[in-house]
Amino acid sequence: MKKKIKKNIIFNNINIRHKIPNIEKIKLMVINITKKTITHDIFLNLHKYFKKKSTIIYNNIQTYKSIIVGYKKNTKNKIKVTLLKQIKKNIWEIKINPAKKIRINNKIIFYKKKKKILTIQIIDNTNYKCRIAKFINFKDNLKKIINKIGKYFLPKYISYSKFNDNKYQNFFKNKKEKKKSIILPTENIYFNKKIFLKLKYKNIKFLKINSLINKKILKNNYKNILMSEIFKIPYKTIKYIFKKKKNITAIGINVFKIIENNIKKNNLNIKPNKWIFNINNIKTIKNFKIFKNVLTVLHINKILFNYIKKIIKKINIYDIYNIAIKNKYKIGLLGDCILIKK
Repeated sequence: MKKKIKKNIIFNNINIRHKIPNIEKIKLMVINITKKTITHDIFLNLHKYFKKKSTIIYNNIQTYKSIIVGYKKNTKNKIKVTLLKQIKKNIWEIKINPAKKIRINNKIIFYKKKKKILTIQIIDNTNYKCRIAKFINFKDNLKKIINKIGKYFLPKYISYSKFNDNKYQNFFKNKKEKKKSIILPTENIYFNKKIFLKLKYKNIKFLKINSLINKKILKNNYKNILMSEIFKIPYKTIKYIFKKKKNITAIGINVFKIIENNIKKNNLNIKPNKWIFNINNIKTIKNFKIFKNVLTVLHINKILFNYIKKIIKKINIYDIYNIAIKNKYKIGLLGDCILIKK
């Protein structure tokens, strides 16, 4: 049973969605852990599953185009560059593939319509595949150039040629926040004004956290593992959780584990309003302490899949995925949603 499910979802890519859908097409599976019931609905009716004056906590981080493809100077070998972190103006930590023959002082050239528009020079090494690079020889604004030639970081099971990247941004984005994430919280893409107003009409309170998600790619495409994250929980959010602690919903597994791992009964493991570096530890999630509900997608990612497994431990995770496949739910990053209720 388990092997069959994994094979169907991961290797045969059953019901994978390659582009962001219209809101009317997104399905919603409501899983009640206590009653052990499953209800099928659409995402547009999300508001029906919230009591009045409930609370929603979301990640308001934005994403950026982190993948650029260029050619090594002289040899013209194709090089894939992932922009990991900006260190200073025009200086970034990058990941290179293939990385074997890229050394200090080597240059990688980027083109747009066969014209050179950007060059990066390697100025230092960090580890086997990562380098420190300086952007040189560009006339236009660097961000504009990267937006022209760059792509968003997506799992390999999603075809970028079919992907509509103009819609790939967080509904809850905060323009004042300078830090951005390589990966976007998928659930936040699906929200729109219509759904937001329906929730607001029920006096739902919205609170935020900020979380940057970094990703390390292993040899097997389907063993993508979330290795680390940087997050910040505003004092307002913490204060409200301590005061209310009732009918709180997490938008995304990432929000769930950050809050559950770092806030306990009137006790904090972290400083509010400060950026914290954290190594993920799946073993720390035992049960719901803060949250009543979790909204997420049917993940393929191994760690996120296991988080869902731990959260709905009273129900067999493989049964859930089997039901999803039978009912033609879309699986993966741009897949349909599940609302897990305590």
